[in-house]
Amino acid sequence: MADRTHRSERRAAGARAGLTLLEMLVALVVLGILAAGLARIVDAALTGAGDTETRQQLLAQGRRAMERMAWFVQETDAVQVPSGTNATEGLAVNERALDTFANATRAFAAGGDGRPDADKDADGAVHDDATSDPVDMAVFFLDKTNRPACWALVERVPDYGTAAFSDFRQSRLCENVAAFQCRRLATNLLEIALSLSNGSAQVSLRTRVTSRFIEP
Repeated sequence: MADRTHRSERRAAGARAGLTLLEMLVALVVLGILAAGLARIVDAALTGAGDTETRQQLLAQGRRAMERMAWFVQETDAVQVPSGTNATEGLAVNERALDTFANATRAFAAGGDGRPDADKDADGAVHDDATSDPVDMAVFFLDKTNRPACWALVERVPDYGTAAFSDFRQSRLCENVAAFQCRRLATNLLEIALSLSNGSAQVSLRTRVTSRFIEP
């Protein structure tokens, strides 16, 4: 009799020490909720980090493009587009900034030859003769070919490596352009606005540039 009593007490103690099926189910549900919450937090953190990196890449592209256009505007002696105060989707200025070729030989020279490439006859004056030294244009525009949402900003500048005055070099400054506008605020002052977007991130840049060769 005493032996049966001791066995019953041991079984009761074992039952109290273990987990019931209901307790296990509750524990699994709680763990599932915690795991789902943690997964959402991790996913949000990774998404945020990815968006930040994408935005930084877009910002770097936009800054390079803006600096390139600002450089040409600062050195130009005439702005042809925009011609008035209305905003336009494009920029065209007389090119007098590049010095990447030796004017006499038209051979590439890393340090240039000390004269603007637009001084094609190397007489010290830029665009002074319609025959031997005609006006050269630096043009910036959007390439919308097969690009329904975001476009490419294109630069077109003269190719001074050839003898032909009409030759030019064309390259893309940046991709994913959502908007590009230039506005003339004064005779020698331009405002350039550029927006880039790839769907998940967007950046907008705006700058004002003064030409040192144009009288205000």
